[in-house]
Amino acid sequence: MTTSRRDFIKIMGGAAGAVGAAAAGLSASEASAAPVSSVERGTVTEPKLSITGIPKEVSITNVDMAKKPAFENTIGSGTEMCVASPGVLLFGPDMDPVEARRLLKARKGYYFGPLNQIPLTACTSEHLPQSTAISLDEGSHVVLTGAKLKLTVGEIKISVDGDPTNNWMIIIKATFADGEVDSDLNKTVFVDDFVPGHAQAMRMPPGAFIDEEFFLANAEASHTGLGGVTGNEGASKLNVLMVDTNTGAVVWVENIQKQGQPAGPWTTKGTNIKR
Repeated sequence: MTTSRRDFIKIMGGAAGAVGAAAAGLSASEASAAPVSSVERGTVTEPKLSITGIPKEVSITNVDMAKKPAFENTIGSGTEMCVASPGVLLFGPDMDPVEARRLLKARKGYYFGPLNQIPLTACTSEHLPQSTAISLDEGSHVVLTGAKLKLTVGEIKISVDGDPTNNWMIIIKATFADGEVDSDLNKTVFVDDFVPGHAQAMRMPPGAFIDEEFFLANAEASHTGLGGVTGNEGASKLNVLMVDTNTGAVVWVENIQKQGQPAGPWTTKGTNIKR
């Protein structure tokens, strides 16, 4: 079935809400943060990233990247580490019933529900800081979205911060499944200091890659405000951080879509993968 990304969002049954909102009026932290790339950044209009607990370099031969003919990735810029077609996805009640049954039987797709689409809303008595935990199931991915997030998974610590023009998406690849019964390789993603009610987590079905069309549909929702996320008109910048917990490989890409214009190309902002 061929469909536009806008129609695909409808098929997901309002799942555009999976993209975390960049809270209106939220400004970037003044604290300095070291991005993955060697380029120094730090102005209040530039998205900020700080990450520790990863190798300085990871050989591309050690990273599971989507390759033809089994998989296809049309985005490039290193996104082949987590995104490709065919891939796993979440969908809503408007999905074709036959296709839904096929995906469910193959464990390649799940209906959106409270176990896999999780709003980050936990509050302390003072409302800040926030803290919650998400299961990172072996052989799968967790996708987190929001304007401001701090998270820890194992030795890896990540902090992202932006401004009203930017939304963040963080994709964490879990430990590869070992195919063994009575063996639990699940990990936990601890999430701190998010904007309550304006950040979400998606626990994806098990699979090597997230479906490319699903990924791009969520990117479009971030840019355009479909589903009421990132304000009514969306956010012009989307920064995506992909982290492989098996190797410590990291890819940071950005996409910009100015109001009323088509999305621009995906650009690599930083990576530790050595080709």
